[in-house]
Amino acid sequence: MKTNFKRGFTLIELLVVVAIIAILTGVILTSTSASRAKGANAGVKTNLRTVMQQTELLYLNNIPNAYGTDSHSIGPCAQTAGTPFSNTVIWAAILEAQKQSGGTMPTCAANPSAYVVSALLKSKEGNFNYWCIDSQGNAKGEIGNISGPICD
Repeated sequence: MKTNFKRGFTLIELLVVVAIIAILTGVILTSTSASRAKGANAGVKTNLRTVMQQTELLYLNNIPNAYGTDSHSIGPCAQTAGTPFSNTVIWAAILEAQKQSGGTMPTCAANPSAYVVSALLKSKEGNFNYWCIDSQGNAKGEIGNISGPICD
């Protein structure tokens, strides 16, 4: 007498394995998206720190000490001549912060004696939606966008 054994898996067993893989994939994707958002926030902060450092170097190298010769009203950053934002290194860091934040152009303001830059974070950190730097040495989270010549 010959016994016929079929090798392989039943349909139910295959469906259970597929379901387990789908659940694990969902968990992994959820945890990595949070990590990506935190990484993007770190990118925004790092680029604004570069803006701060380069702007201070610009201030120290200008005679008389000034952040520029012209003003830029509070609004989306622009490469306005006579402001620190016309510097190529500073402008590149602003554009990179824009990219890291998801495409929103940072907000800037400058005059010969002060500057402020605020960028939207990719994801909220605590109560903060924005990261702000200014000529007084502030580098901190903000609930809303800038409304004056310094970080609120």
